[in-house]
Order: sequence, then structure tokens, then C-alpha cells
Amino acid sequence: MREILFRGKHDSDTAMAYKESWCYGVPYVDCDGDYVLANEGGGAVVIPQTVGQYTGLNDKNGTRIFEGDFIHGFIFVVKFGKCGGVQNVEHEVGYVGFYVEPVGENAKLLSDSGLRTDILYWINDVGVEVIGNIHDNPELLETN
Repeated sequence: MREILFRGKHDSDTAMAYKESWCYGVPYVDCDGDYVLANEGGGAVVIPQTVGQYTGLNDKNGTRIFEGDFIHGFIFVVKFGKCGGVQNVEHEVGYVGFYVEPVGENAKLLSDSGLRTDILYWINDVGVEVIGNIHDNPELLETN
């Protein structure tokens, strides 16, 4: 059974009340329309665009990998959606789940070369580590 967990950044109104900028829990929308991550300690209002789900996987150092994290091997961002597509005679096949997408200066070259995007390959066979995320380290998204 996999742990269901989300994280999100505290909004500017509540960030000063917390020592960390990230909150962990289960998301819901309260009666004021705010996104809240509920946990055993209560809950905190978060910025909706920063909410990402835990993949159920850890990097080589034991760090949890969340949607939106950058992992190092090459630089990849972890995403959720349709991936692993292979064109069949009648239809395209693939799966819906967590996958990696190359970013940075070599992204186009890596994508064009048919690089594997299944996250388990990179976790199990290569041994990647989390090096940041799209919200705290947006400079890693830049391409040259």
C-alpha cells in the first residue's frame, strides 16, 4: 500500500507562521475557496499551483520524490500524466502515471534521442537524487 501525500507552499499570509515554506498533507478546498493541506497538526492554506503528489518513490538518499521535483542523472522534472506512448498499428499505447521529462540545455536533444521517461527506470537502474523543484529552483527549467 502506497502512502498518499501531497505538498504545497504556504501562501504569503500564512508563511510567516511556519518555519518551513512547505506544508504536507491531504488537499481540500475550504468554504472560503482556499486550498488547504490537512494533516495531524491541523491544516495550512497553500498556493494551489504548488500542490504536488508524492510519487511513492524515494531517491537514492531516501528523499521522497514529489510531482514537480527535479531529479539528477540528467536534469528531469517529475510529472503526472499520459506517458510511455508507443505507436501501434491501430492506436497509441502507453500509461497514465508519474514520469520524467528532460529540462535544461539538453532537453531537446534528450527528447529527440528517444530517452526513457519511465520514472522507475531512473529510480531503480540509475539511482537519481532530488536536486530541487520547479517552485524553488525555476532556473533549472531554462533552456539554452
